[in-house]
Order: sequence, then C-alpha cells, then structure tokens
Amino acid sequence: MDYTCVTIADHSYYLAASSTGLCFVGSPDGIFQELVSFYPRATLTPTTSNSILLAAQAQLDAYFKKATQNFNVPLDFTVGTAFQQTVWQQLTQIPYGANP
Repeated sequence: MDYTCVTIADHSYYLAASSTGLCFVGSPDGIFQELVSFYPRATLTPTTSNSILLAAQAQLDAYFKKATQNFNVPLDFTVGTAFQQTVWQQLTQIPYGANP
C-alpha cells in the first residue's frame, strides 16, 4: 500500500492508496501511527508519485479552498468490517451540504 504525507490548508494529512483506490485519509496533523494502526498488517510504501494519491491531494486541496464540492478519486473500502463498509458506502451518497 502506498502512502504519502501532504500539507493541505495548513494541516498535514497522511493519505494511503491500494492498487484499487484511496483507502485512508488521516486526521488533520495526525501521526503516522494512525495509519499503521488502521492497517497493522499492510506493507506501507512511501511515495510521491502514486496517481491516486496525487489526485486525492489535488481534490482535497481544491475542496478546502472552496473550489470544488465533488470528488472522483476511486475509493477502496475492502479493508473494514461489513458494517464499516456499509457505512462508508452510505456516506458517499450524502450530497454536499446535506444535513442528514
């Protein structure tokens, strides 16, 4: 699994991606251990050239600059319990600005 640490809107974020899609966005100014704890068995490879991570960084940066409300980065929900996968999938269906 590839990962990188990026600065967006004056905060650092760890991002991780599998070959399928983005699978982790860390807490603002979170520590590397947060990623390790979420994927304790993964081989984590630092990179600055993964196209999914680059796209995620660009889209998150645009979002925090209020330049976009849409994301099209592929997501990977395969790591997680069945309940977590269901919740994550449902979260993608909530429109921007909605008050569920």
